[in-house]
Amino acid sequence: MGDGKSKYDSERYDNYYSRVLLKEQPFYYTGMTDNAARRELEYLNTHLDAFYEGSYVPLWRQDMYR
Repeated sequence: MGDGKSKYDSERYDNYYSRVLLKEQPFYYTGMTDNAARRELEYLNTHLDAFYEGSYVPLWRQDMYR
């Protein structure tokens, strides 16, 4: 406690930092929920080969065409 930071400062930083990183992901869209982000991240991680080949399509974009 001697460092002058509270656990709330740390939580706010973590939330902000994770949001900034989220916005750099290939599946991100404005207004994305945490559940949608988790789902998309899991999908991306299981389809990295498609990402590196340039044929990766995020789930939300696939849903638009169904």
